[in-house]
Amino acid sequence: MSDNEVEYKLVDQNELETSITNKANQKLIEKDAELDEKRLGKATKELNNVIKKISILEFKLSNSRTKISERKIIQNDLNWIKENELIPRQQDVNDIKSRLKQSVRDLNSKEKKLSISTDRLPDESEKDYLIRIGKITAFGSAIAFQSEDSAEGLQNHQNLRTPGFVATTEVSDDDYDYDKQELDDTVANERNIDDGDELLYQNRLKKWVNKRSQLRQIDDHSDKEEWFKPLPTIKDAKLDESFKLPGDIYPSLFDYQKTCVQWLWELYSQKTGGIIGDEMGLGKTIQIISFIAGLHYSGLLDKPVLIVVPATVLNQWVNEFHKWWPPLRCVILHSIGSGMIKSEISEEKLEEYLETNESKSSFKGIKSQINAKEIVDRVMEKGHVLVTTYVGLRIYSKYILPRQWGYVVLDEGHKIRNPDSEISLTCKQIKTVNRIILSGTPIQNNLIELWSLFDFVFPGRLGTLPVFQQQFSIPINTGGYANSNNLQVKTAYKCAVILRDLISPYLLRRLKSDVAQDLPKKNEMVLFVKLTKIQQDLYEKFLSSEDLDSILKGKRNVLMGVDVLRKICNHPDLLYREALMHKKNYGNPNKSGKMLVLKNLLQIWQSQQHKTLLFCQTRQMLDILEKFVANLSLLDDENQKFNYLRMDGSTPIGKRQGLVDSFNNNLQIHVFLLTTKVGGLGVNLTGADRVIIFDPDWNPSTDIQARERAWRLGQKKDITIYRLMTTGTIEEKIYHRQIFKTFLTNKILKDPKQRRFFKNNELHDLFTLGDQNETGTETGDLFNNGHEEKFSGTKERKSTSLMKMKFKNDDDFYKVSSIAGVSKLDKFQDGEDEEENKNDENRLMAGIFSNSGVHSTLKHDEIIDSKNQEVNLIEQEADKLANEAAKALKKSRLLTRKNEIGTPTWTGKFGSAGKFGTKRRKIDNKNNSSSSILQNLKQKNELQDNNEMPELLNRKKTVEALVDFLLEQNDHFSKSNDIIKNSNIKMANEQDMVLVRSMLREIADWDGVKKGWKLKQSFIE
Repeated sequence: MSDNEVEYKLVDQNELETSITNKANQKLIEKDAELDEKRLGKATKELNNVIKKISILEFKLSNSRTKISERKIIQNDLNWIKENELIPRQQDVNDIKSRLKQSVRDLNSKEKKLSISTDRLPDESEKDYLIRIGKITAFGSAIAFQSEDSAEGLQNHQNLRTPGFVATTEVSDDDYDYDKQELDDTVANERNIDDGDELLYQNRLKKWVNKRSQLRQIDDHSDKEEWFKPLPTIKDAKLDESFKLPGDIYPSLFDYQKTCVQWLWELYSQKTGGIIGDEMGLGKTIQIISFIAGLHYSGLLDKPVLIVVPATVLNQWVNEFHKWWPPLRCVILHSIGSGMIKSEISEEKLEEYLETNESKSSFKGIKSQINAKEIVDRVMEKGHVLVTTYVGLRIYSKYILPRQWGYVVLDEGHKIRNPDSEISLTCKQIKTVNRIILSGTPIQNNLIELWSLFDFVFPGRLGTLPVFQQQFSIPINTGGYANSNNLQVKTAYKCAVILRDLISPYLLRRLKSDVAQDLPKKNEMVLFVKLTKIQQDLYEKFLSSEDLDSILKGKRNVLMGVDVLRKICNHPDLLYREALMHKKNYGNPNKSGKMLVLKNLLQIWQSQQHKTLLFCQTRQMLDILEKFVANLSLLDDENQKFNYLRMDGSTPIGKRQGLVDSFNNNLQIHVFLLTTKVGGLGVNLTGADRVIIFDPDWNPSTDIQARERAWRLGQKKDITIYRLMTTGTIEEKIYHRQIFKTFLTNKILKDPKQRRFFKNNELHDLFTLGDQNETGTETGDLFNNGHEEKFSGTKERKSTSLMKMKFKNDDDFYKVSSIAGVSKLDKFQDGEDEEENKNDENRLMAGIFSNSGVHSTLKHDEIIDSKNQEVNLIEQEADKLANEAAKALKKSRLLTRKNEIGTPTWTGKFGSAGKFGTKRRKIDNKNNSSSSILQNLKQKNELQDNNEMPELLNRKKTVEALVDFLLEQNDHFSKSNDIIKNSNIKMANEQDMVLVRSMLREIADWDGVKKGWKLKQSFIE
């Protein structure tokens, strides 16, 4: 194969995704069945032992030689064993057999295929079904708006009805010719200009009032302002005596959007918030604006609204407010806002600011602060909507946080998913009970992130984070471990059911496939491209390098290797960018397999009058693509080049909406170059009908966001999406993880039984390369996909892992400890169960649960080790544990709700709402020297050591003993057996064993070659 030729394989994305998700679902069912088979064998063995014990006692009881006095004792023992040992073991066996039968039914059921359907799904309740298709709210209420309007007419998800006075559908871009002056983003017009300039707002409002009032022949409401009067041509839609939507808005909403507005009113009436988790492209922005407009029209908006958004969509929000309900004053608190660019600040205001603030800022910074304060003051005084960014919220927090707000909305609210981040804590200090999050991807990784989102919209609903982790997160995760017992499996399920019931009324999520079936067809394809000779040589060179050897030994960060391989897959020049970027041949498309395919795609699509969005992950690659597109000739005229636009993180915020409008409206612009995170976030790019995702992202929601820019409400053309992927490389591995993660994230929202995240390969398996001459792909092999269309290849496919067992960081401490006489548990025995448990944990840590906070081995073992506890009935015990979780949550919630709104909830690190114990006494700096403060801290630490684990080893003394022992050894090295025998540390039980090993791993490194422990350098020094 020459450098300018490339081979590729074409796979339908929908068929591939359906196949993979079905296979993943099947794998999960099979895995659960396999684990239950093992549990059944163990439970049956325990049951047989109890039966033998009963038989022996019954034999003694029936023996004529047994004394009468002994018979009574034996009978009591017999009754106790039957009640406390026999019945629970029988229940265990019955439960596990029942689950196995269900697994068989699931595997044999064709209905369990995860195909999208608007029909009621298996095991789906009628309520869940009606919520899913947008017919009822999350609280179970049907649409209750009373309206005589039947003006929906020809409205569908392609032809949208414009809100306002006349019932018309939006004019197609194809029906209007734009001249250059109109497309110039520097032209001053009402679009993309906020209401920070009061004069502009008053002029805009006056125009709207005049136009609307002219439709009214007889004015029956002359004493009211125009924005409180009904539209003459279309009557109001009333929900109840308090809330109504004007005729300007209601007919332009689809049924599922009307349901959402009603749900928002239900939340508002309860003085709580919620999460609008609708799939991207269904109009989350419109739904929230319609509700805010309804509040204003109903005379209920007595305090201003705060909208926090990503910077790219600031102007888009303003435009939508102006379009849907013009009376609302909508002001941007950002450098692009008209209120922030005043040319003059009076001397008096400058002096007043300097008198009341200790500022070391530049004059420009002071000017910005003064303007920001004036904007907030004016919005608080006159209304109505303040729009700012997450960064702006933090910068201007001293003007925003002390005020009372009527409503707050976080667009792309998953930005606060880390409960301890500064932006999360800042958002949770906003003073209002009416809090809404908009997010098409409400769950991205784990339950801790879900807690953080819910703690914002409904503080205290899920208690404090430590209580939530103990009562929900840990039991649910524990129930998914390979060696979890029947009690833990059932407890996990019951906790998951309680959690689902707690959150479901406050999380509204609908999909396009359920509520917008008349959208244009979406055809999504995955294009597997082979590496060029240059790429393959560099890829193989890295796989055999010392750098990779260091990564696999744990001496270098894995992500460094991932970054190198991803650069090679995109374009090999990225590896040596600094040295090559100024050379003429930098970014030569013949070096990149994907760019050779890209050339053909762009030229063919342009010749067919298609407009294309081209997404990639980094600006460095976008530089190469821009140079490539700028020099690309049209297919039908080699003298003409492609017209394109570009937008990335370096594009000024104020110009971004202008670029979006230009691309959507100008047919002469062929390609829009975008980075996935900037161009893929909340932007409406329905002017395009072709999308190319040049390289996959670890987070599937990032690529989905990019895809949804074109396939959304208002799109009139069929959409084709191509994902470019290099065969057998790290990109294919990333794609596999995307599919699994998306599947399981959706599943966990619906299915409480889903506790475990399936991972087929370890992180180290990323470092493989399939033979470029083999037929098919690893994706096709893994999932037995029959929809792969193969274009090339002469050899049967195989893949070799470079992961060597000798590099595994697996010490022998538990094994040696058990030999040395420490009591051991099944989970520490050598064998399949231990390996399965270890792999499962590694997958959880390396995968989506890695950011949830690491629990110590001791804590984990304390939770999962319940096999020796005597229980009455497993069912009753599981109920008891689940009820205890609910009670603990209620107690935590009560403590949290006692705090004023705007007080961040206790996360274990930050916040104070719901925290147990008394408040800390402030340290008086005048009466406390540094030495006395240190002494107090030392005493506090000693008290904690003494109080937290009275039955376990003294942690401080144990660590000191281990360090002292290793310091005395040659080369500060010792084997596990010598440490246990000679360090004077007594381990009485398995908890001590886990604790000592954890300490040892903190102070020393395991040497897999010498089979021993080497003291870390920091302790030697």
